[in-house]
Order: sequence, then structure tokens, then C-alpha cells
Amino acid sequence: MRYALALLVACVLLVPIAAPAQGTGDEATIRKNVDMWVQQYNTHDAAGLAKWYKADSVYLAPGGEIFIGPDAVQKYFEHSFQQSPKSQIAVQLTQLKFVRPDLAVGHGTFEVTNLVMKDGTPLPMKGPWVTTFVKQDGQWAPLAHGASMMLPKPVVEKR
Repeated sequence: MRYALALLVACVLLVPIAAPAQGTGDEATIRKNVDMWVQQYNTHDAAGLAKWYKADSVYLAPGGEIFIGPDAVQKYFEHSFQQSPKSQIAVQLTQLKFVRPDLAVGHGTFEVTNLVMKDGTPLPMKGPWVTTFVKQDGQWAPLAHGASMMLPKPVVEKR
């Protein structure tokens, strides 16, 4: 009985030490930034989205286009929102790993709804994303952000 009680107390005392520090400090800041990025996308705030990116930040759009710096990113989103004025995004941040105190890599999945091509045809878009976050002047920003659009698998008939 005493052994079981001692083991229970030891486990309770070790849990805070062994548990990952999710939701605290820099991790919480990055997760909050991802949530704010999503909010700005969903309100079609291209200027607000562009402010996340620094002059040397690289954005790889799901279609494969590369945009460098906030001005290019803003123009990309302005065009995208003009083409698909009802588009909305949902983002999952699956993992966030700190490589150094000022460098983190996050990845997850995204899905954009109400997206249309130039001819008005609906374009389902979802897939994985990865971002390298860097902390400069006390602020976390994406250094390289890329998303990949998963294309539907072709249907092959069995004979």
C-alpha cells in the first residue's frame, strides 16, 4: 500500500516535468500567430497577411508559385481574394519543433473552401504545409512557408 502511494505521488510530481511545454512562451506565441493568420485570411486582409512576412521571407503557394517579401505576398493574396471572394481556410498545426531558441519548424494541414478557378469552376484545395519560423527583434515570423495542394487521385477501373 505504501509502495503504491509512493509510486502515485512520484508520478504526479513527475508529470509537469515530463510533459511537453505546449501552450507556453514561444510555442503559444507561434500558435496564436497561426490562428491570427487564419483569421486574416478568412477576412481577406491581404495587407494584414503580408505584415507577417519579412523582406527575405519566402512563400510557396499551393499552386507552386514562389513569392518573396511582403509586397509580393500581398499581391498574391489580393489576386486570390479577388478571384475567390468567398474563400475560407482551416489550418491544423500538427507539430511544432524548436530547432534553436530563435528557430522553429511547424507543419500541419490546410483546407481552403469556396475557391474557384478563373472560369468559375470550384477548386477543392487541401494538403500539407510547413513553415520555418524565425524570431527576429523579439517577433516570430515565417522565414519560409510552403503549402502543397493534394490533387485528387485518378480513378482507375478494375477489369
